[in-house]
Amino acid sequence: MARFTISHHVDSPEGDHYDLMLEDGKTLRTWRIPQTNFESEQLATALPNHKLDYLDREGEVSGNRGSVTIWTTGTFEREVWNEKVIQVRLNSEEMNRRIRIFQEKSGNWKVVDATTKLRKIVSHHLRSSQIEAAPPAGFVKLSKELAGEERKILSFISRYSKGEPVDWEEVEVSEALRNRLENEWIRWQHPWIEQARHFCDRLVRLGSAAGKIRPHD
Repeated sequence: MARFTISHHVDSPEGDHYDLMLEDGKTLRTWRIPQTNFESEQLATALPNHKLDYLDREGEVSGNRGSVTIWTTGTFEREVWNEKVIQVRLNSEEMNRRIRIFQEKSGNWKVVDATTKLRKIVSHHLRSSQIEAAPPAGFVKLSKELAGEERKILSFISRYSKGEPVDWEEVEVSEALRNRLENEWIRWQHPWIEQARHFCDRLVRLGSAAGKIRPHD
């Protein structure tokens, strides 16, 4: 498995910063970044490829260019890797997350946590989605199944956001449950079923949004 390192470079002519290095064959793709919090987009200045021994290098940099210490090092898996977009899953003691490095039309590179947009969608869903009325006795089973679907999707998104491997098929809402809700509405037209249908529709949209976040070249 390929390795990565993020080194802290201090007393550099460019100012204190971090070097993000990803192993690519016999060399390291390298970017200079201002910080290691990837929650918001930040500039990633592309640097000349580094030698592989920089994965473990610490100490003074030649030419009075400061010194480096390893902030974190570990392995990564490629999810997208092309000339304009790189998405990788980083795994180390200090961090487990997905990051996306992409080149804008201006030519500048940016880096951001690959799951930031998805977590914002989930936050909006949790604020706006609820069933106000308790289910009548005949709909308790449906209510439990619906709650189970929500837990399943949120668990999937949580694992994905933590940089864990996931199965994209898990994010889909049960079609059988959707059909039962529709049939029960046609049969009873009960207010709780109407709320449950709308709630299920929001789960479907959340699952669809998660599917669109999946890595694409």
